[in-house]
Amino acid sequence: MSSDYPPRATRLLIFEPPRQRQRWGDNLILPHANWGDLFLDLYYVAAAYNLSHLLLDSPSNEGVLYLLGLFGPILVDWFTATFFDARFSWGADPWHGFLELARICFLATAVVHIRTVDVMSQPSKYPDMFGFSLGVLCLTICNIYDSLEVIFKVVGEKAAKYSERGNVFAHCVMGVFYLASTCIAGVAYFGIQNEEYNEAGREGGRRKLVPLVSNACSRFLAGAEDSEASETSSTNVPIILCVVGWMSSVLLKTLQLSFWKADEEHKKYNVPLNIEFCIHRFGELTMLLLGESILSLLIVETYTNKEYYITLYAGIISTTMIQYLHFKYTPHSAEEHAMQRSFKAGACFYVFFIIHSFALVTLGTSYKMFLSSFSYETHYADSSDNKRLRQLMVLIRNLGGGGGSSKYSTEERQQRAANMFCWSMAVAWVSMDLTTVCHQGIKSYFEFAKSKAGLIIVVVRLLVTAFVATLSTWIIEPDKLALLGMAAVLVEVAISVFWDYYFSLQDHEHQPSVTEPVTVEAKSGDDGEEDLE
Repeated sequence: MSSDYPPRATRLLIFEPPRQRQRWGDNLILPHANWGDLFLDLYYVAAAYNLSHLLLDSPSNEGVLYLLGLFGPILVDWFTATFFDARFSWGADPWHGFLELARICFLATAVVHIRTVDVMSQPSKYPDMFGFSLGVLCLTICNIYDSLEVIFKVVGEKAAKYSERGNVFAHCVMGVFYLASTCIAGVAYFGIQNEEYNEAGREGGRRKLVPLVSNACSRFLAGAEDSEASETSSTNVPIILCVVGWMSSVLLKTLQLSFWKADEEHKKYNVPLNIEFCIHRFGELTMLLLGESILSLLIVETYTNKEYYITLYAGIISTTMIQYLHFKYTPHSAEEHAMQRSFKAGACFYVFFIIHSFALVTLGTSYKMFLSSFSYETHYADSSDNKRLRQLMVLIRNLGGGGGSSKYSTEERQQRAANMFCWSMAVAWVSMDLTTVCHQGIKSYFEFAKSKAGLIIVVVRLLVTAFVATLSTWIIEPDKLALLGMAAVLVEVAISVFWDYYFSLQDHEHQPSVTEPVTVEAKSGDDGEEDLE
């Protein structure tokens, strides 16, 4: 949401053209908090929470595929809106207010249709794949409209119009894949329904009440085994199209940034980002993704045994320390950020941050799987009366889209949860380190690694990361994994403290926990020819 609301209107304007935020050489002023952006982020929290239930129900390669296909389009839309708002702003006119309301409805449509793999992979039986594809397609159309409005109506430099032409092309390419996914899922669902209507007689295309209630219950109890699943054909084609769609957009954006050169020529075809605004929004995105981890830890059924509480508190401590490390290594001013250093560094940061976001969602889900494993064990150990009561409580506590019985054995489920936990934590650390390299530059990082103390830090971090990545090969118990994961995170914290004591304090005596509102000169995004170096 790019509008700053709620302002006091002095006159009624149905439409106000978008305005360029800053020009090259201007001082970048951090905009004040936009409550519309914070409100919109609530929908992304819901998306991450629904995705955790998807992985909880299907901790498999197919589950990872659907995580990529369902979270990717929504995440890329978040980045698209953020980069647009960092360059342009709108007024509080009714037309753009209507567009923002429509965008919220489209986002909500996509989020509410995020269900389990069994549901999403059967578009001929369930409308959720069609609903999700339609939602992200409409979001892409909104982005295309925003770019076209800048091209024809922007108040600013001609470079603003040129910059949006490439974005229109990227959005159109992505939209073609979403359109194909929507058509395939829609034909599969409504085609089958039409055949049933024709067989049922002249009822005007209305469904019978029993199938309608059956489908609603299946969505409400997403994750439960379906006795008719084997009789219904499943396909992964729509979700693969969604994956290809958002990845094509990221690829085009990365190539566009990578080919820009460090000269004055690019200023004719590009407008500067408000880096301070982007830093704030990136921090808010990280917080909402970590919020999914907190929800996964706290919105579960409780059990009075030490293993449960060991897993719970180890997860809370680990999540808290991960957010500490993330914001500790995140630049707090535009001058230190990768997107200010060079175009190539900014492109690499963009890709690594997307990978980091996926890792955070998966890590939060792994904690939910750890705690849920106690419910599956208790499910078979309790008496019949207690078992019915616990089944009811688990259902009530998991209304977000999961909570059904598992299709895997206890040992197999623990192994899959262990793999997910170890790999996601390792990927989160590696991607966070790579974003740090983007901020500092390859030369600076290797110069630090060549020193004696720097070499020790780098080797210890590599060993800890390798240890975490391979931990699931010999340990699968949730409480032990959570404890060892917490120990590894605390080692990372100790390393950062050691780093600060010997290196950072001589250059940075104070690092705020939030970005301080400072003004910096809007540079071209490329200081010389350093690129990633």
